Amino acid sequence: MKLLLENFRKYLNEGKTIPANPSMYKWAADAFKAYRAAAKKDELKFDQPFFSAPVDGYDGEKIEVEMIITKLPETGVLAKSNRTFYAIRAATIGAQKQTMMKFQKEEGGDQPDFRMWKSIVLHELTHVIDPKFKLDTEKHPWRRTYQYGTEEYATSPQEIDAHIRGRIEDMKQWPFGDPITRDRVRNYKPEGWVEKIWKEKYPEIWKKLLNSLHAEIDDTENS
Repeated sequence: MKLLLENFRKYLNEGKTIPANPSMYKWAADAFKAYRAAAKKDELKFDQPFFSAPVDGYDGEKIEVEMIITKLPETGVLAKSNRTFYAIRAATIGAQKQTMMKFQKEEGGDQPDFRMWKSIVLHELTHVIDPKFKLDTEKHPWRRTYQYGTEEYATSPQEIDAHIRGRIEDMKQWPFGDPITRDRVRNYKPEGWVEKIWKEKYPEIWKKLLNSLHAEIDDTENS
């Protein structure tokens, strides 16, 4: 736990998001293949795992993550949106075995674009390895859920890290798969309602996003 807290403080003080590791990228790619294969065989059923594999946690531990499709709610925020939603099941977050859900209106498969899949799944896998979920919930209420679409959701610490990871993956792939460069970061404008809130009202979060993008530049130039 001491090492966990030291590492957590390190990334908090550096003001960058939690880094992704190779096992997360492999998990995203393998889960996509499993989804397409299960859909082709008409084997995608609500709440039945179609894929499971480990990812390396923040401190190097192995965390088993299974993936299921689950029925999209008929009421509420998710039901009113046209976007595709994924989430880590709240009851499993922080555990050694966790469940990622892909919300769908019907059983069976749709036609996800791998670039969008990868970005969203890396967002969710950031929740899986996020060390904040291991801290004392009495002092750090990380497990609390916030209604999507609210400012409280946009500024919750666990969503900040996950959103930044997804944004990094988006920038790597769109529009033409170009690397993140200094010019792109220098000219970066808020993307979506979450980042607009950060830019307008929370400069420390906006700075964390830019710091995280700059870190990706360093990785690209040193590779």
